[in-house]
Amino acid sequence: DQITSSVSTIAGTGEAGLKYGSAKKAQFSWPEGITANDEDVVFVADAGNNQIRKIDNGEVSTTAGRSQAGFENGNALEEALFRAPHAVVIAKDGALYIADTGNHAIRRVFKGRVETLAGTGEPGFADGQLKDAQFEAPIGIAVGEDETIYVADTGNQRIRTIKNGVVKTIAGIPSPGYRDGLAQFAAFSMPTDLVLVKDQIFVADSGNNVIRVIAQGRVRTAAGR
Repeated sequence: DQITSSVSTIAGTGEAGLKYGSAKKAQFSWPEGITANDEDVVFVADAGNNQIRKIDNGEVSTTAGRSQAGFENGNALEEALFRAPHAVVIAKDGALYIADTGNHAIRRVFKGRVETLAGTGEPGFADGQLKDAQFEAPIGIAVGEDETIYVADTGNQRIRTIKNGVVKTIAGIPSPGYRDGLAQFAAFSMPTDLVLVKDQIFVADSGNNVIRVIAQGRVRTAAGR
């Protein structure tokens, strides 16, 4: 039997802008990341507008961010500022974790407030305690069942984790390249996204045009080349 499907637009006009209200009339600017909760509420990392937007029951609103670029914590709607957020993921407790790419930081939105989980706001590389850790243009983010946060640290060519108040590199070396094998010696080129499947981490290794897998301390190529 022939299987038919269709594509429909749930929000946005096709023109870049910043408009709220009815999903059919709402506008976004370079939306880069998307996630949804169990109630089918959709959250969007609207990079061009420096906001986290929400689509719920045919209406578009803002969850966090004041549209101008900046790096501020506090009340999600009145104080918080982002700079080109590229990814958003929702945790079991309803918290939103954001890869705030332009601020080189991982942010958290919970109960109407925004906080910086890790990253100083300046590009760099440092593992360790959250207050000291640094990233460079992180683009991808995921949350595991145990609440471990996984980050595709694009500018640093590495995959990092945030767990128990500590940032740790689990795969990758400082310079771009292409090498499978032991995770600490593996090379990526501009990893931009990741997804967790059981005990495996699938990585969109954009610069190498391949999909990689991290499992049991090793990296292999799953597709491409």
